[in-house]
Amino acid sequence: MKSKTKYLLLILSIVGLSLILFNEYKAYSDWSIVPELELSKGLFVIGIISFGLYFLIKKWRKILTKVMIGAFSLCLAQNLNLVAEYYRITQSQKRLSEYSELNTCEEMENRFAADLKNDKIKYFSFGLVSDEEFTKKMKSEFGIENFNLGCTVYSEKICYNKLVEKHIEENYAKSINRLTE
Repeated sequence: MKSKTKYLLLILSIVGLSLILFNEYKAYSDWSIVPELELSKGLFVIGIISFGLYFLIKKWRKILTKVMIGAFSLCLAQNLNLVAEYYRITQSQKRLSEYSELNTCEEMENRFAADLKNDKIKYFSFGLVSDEEFTKKMKSEFGIENFNLGCTVYSEKICYNKLVEKHIEENYAKSINRLTE
């Protein structure tokens, strides 16, 4: 095996394993099964098995080298995607946490005024099932980030939502209720 290939495999395997460990124990430890993470683990195992076979079956070395590079590369790509998704979720939760500290309608009204000035308006949806289509429409039509908060209804966030609805009606001549139809 050439030196460049050895270094490539070493780098791919070390970075891939590091990201698997990060995703397994830091990023996705609260969820029982993440299919993409399980796939990347499987790819890593294929790479390790190919590495072992490389020393046992000499006539397959070229093929096994390609299998190792492919498996470790796909594992790395899958884990990088998971890290990016984890970062996106973490940033979204950070933005949402700023609003959990506001407990009154007056505080929410002040925050809405600041958000409107900074063009960073939010909307808080409630209900058992989140509506991804509504979230997409809010972002594409109005530039508003939607947070699906589940079944618990927060009265202070309803105050904020009413200001958002009024803003949309006045500036876009549309109703939020019409987005879900």
